[in-house]
Amino acid sequence: MHRILAFALVVSMAGTPAVFAAGAAQSPADSSMSGAVKSSTGRMIASTTVRLRDLETGQIVAITTSDAAGQFSFLGLAAGSFTAEIVNAAGEIIGSSAPISVMAGSSITGVVVVTTDRSSKKGGFFMSTAGVIALAASGAAVAGVTMATRTTASGSR
Repeated sequence: MHRILAFALVVSMAGTPAVFAAGAAQSPADSSMSGAVKSSTGRMIASTTVRLRDLETGQIVAITTSDAAGQFSFLGLAAGSFTAEIVNAAGEIIGSSAPISVMAGSSITGVVVVTTDRSSKKGGFFMSTAGVIALAASGAAVAGVTMATRTTASGSR
């Protein structure tokens, strides 16, 4: 009797897509992304913290540090839309890449993240996390664009 009930339960659940959707919806984490951190003058910047932000969720999905040549890489990525951010020691975003679409199994190279000297605390909306995400989301279909930030000597905008 118990075997018949168990069999009937399995058969009835087999037609329910929600039971099996969780495993099927996740893409394999077999993609990678690499690039360089540069100053606004084009100089490579070593030992800089680079974060990878998922543009769909707004969450940081990976953090790395640029090497002695200013190069960075993220391995084991799932498919999605991301932006690479440079952050200073205080955790403030001081530069960001254009939105990057990663397909399952792809290897993205040549990502460039540009920063400028940010001696002033004034950065406004475009230096905030919300500002970077808003800019990235608005240009989600654009590839190959680099975003740089600049502060003025007077602090005016």
